[in-house]
Amino acid sequence: MPTRSFAAALLAIAFAAAPALADEVVSPEDLQKWFRNLGDPEYGIREAATERFLDAGAQALPTLLAGLQASDPEVRHRALYIFQTILRRLQPIEDRMRVLVRDALKRLTSKGSFGTGDPEYEEIVAIGRPAIPTLMEILAEKLEKEPEHADRIYSGAALAQIADPQDLSTLLPYLSDPNVHIRIHVGSSCSRIAGQDFGYDASGTQENWSAAREGYRKWWLENKERILREADAAEKEANPTGPSTHSGG
Repeated sequence: MPTRSFAAALLAIAFAAAPALADEVVSPEDLQKWFRNLGDPEYGIREAATERFLDAGAQALPTLLAGLQASDPEVRHRALYIFQTILRRLQPIEDRMRVLVRDALKRLTSKGSFGTGDPEYEEIVAIGRPAIPTLMEILAEKLEKEPEHADRIYSGAALAQIADPQDLSTLLPYLSDPNVHIRIHVGSSCSRIAGQDFGYDASGTQENWSAAREGYRKWWLENKERILREADAAEKEANPTGPSTHSGG
């Protein structure tokens, strides 16, 4: 489960970015009641609890963070959705998120071993879309001198889970990355986004990688308008007062 230090840092970021997201302070009892209702058999009750959490804003984050470990998959799914939606509403927090992601990666690297069940890895995945710019930065900045650096591998693994369709064109160059682990993770991410792999083989040849990249490029051009339109709509729903940040590629 996410570490206490991560939870504390996340909350500090949240409240610094938006100290008054909610109109009133919500009691711990209400938060726990809404949390229980996330798993209620009645759809309307689950939806009402979801809206209550969204209205509560940053003060709901500790309860939602704990909810990521719930045994009920419905509760986990809703808790993650609400958690990430609230984070998106706390923009602009990119610089603070960069510190948070890099700190989690530093702690992962210091372990000397890696598993997708590690709490530090789960922290990054839980952040969701706000973590993506930093993960992409790390892939690029260590490419020439340290392609085998553990931070790149961890970043690639996280991107395999959380990269969105609008990230596809940025990921494509890494299909021929010198690090096989990056090729595997990026290949997984691209195939998840496009729903097909265009014959890509992470252990294949430059010709195979180029052909797959061209397949993905054509898919992106055919679907780009829809993808960016959907991304803009989702961003406006999460952050109704902010400008769109999706320009494509």
